Amino acid sequence: GTEWTPVPEDPDTPDPDEGGTTPPEPEEPVLTLSWPENPTYETYELKSVYEDGEVDLEIYSKYGIEQFLVKITSPHAGFMTAVVDQMGARQDGEYAVLDLMDPEIADKMAGIGLAAGDDLKGADKTVPFVLKGLLPFITYFDGLEKGSIHTFIMDVTDANGNNLSRELKFEYKGN
Repeated sequence: GTEWTPVPEDPDTPDPDEGGTTPPEPEEPVLTLSWPENPTYETYELKSVYEDGEVDLEIYSKYGIEQFLVKITSPHAGFMTAVVDQMGARQDGEYAVLDLMDPEIADKMAGIGLAAGDDLKGADKTVPFVLKGLLPFITYFDGLEKGSIHTFIMDVTDANGNNLSRELKFEYKGN
């Protein structure tokens, strides 16, 4: 049979445990926003009804969410006015900005099933962010034009100052 003989270690090969040439492990993400049904964030259809899970996003924060702003812009003035007047958003240029950590706004968001306030707090957790209650609201307004694009920018900052901003665009096609 064949005899096995151990090969002596080459002294020029760095030992990975000694911090040699082995690439470092990729760092675990500390703040993520994912949309399983639309992972590449393509412009998505704005509809009056969504299937369960269709517009469910997930936010993961390792260190806990410190600030969560949703910046909304829409060509429909009536919807934009409602976001400011009924939901408590502040106007900032073309955007209506919802501060989801504001307790008053958080209470209103709870009414449409949107995570906000205390729901978002806490380290090392994933929070479902379900847009099924919010998006159809836009379709209730008269004069909504087919082909109109409605933009939501999710801007999240964690307790360590890490920031994530993701733009979601929804196009109304008449459904």
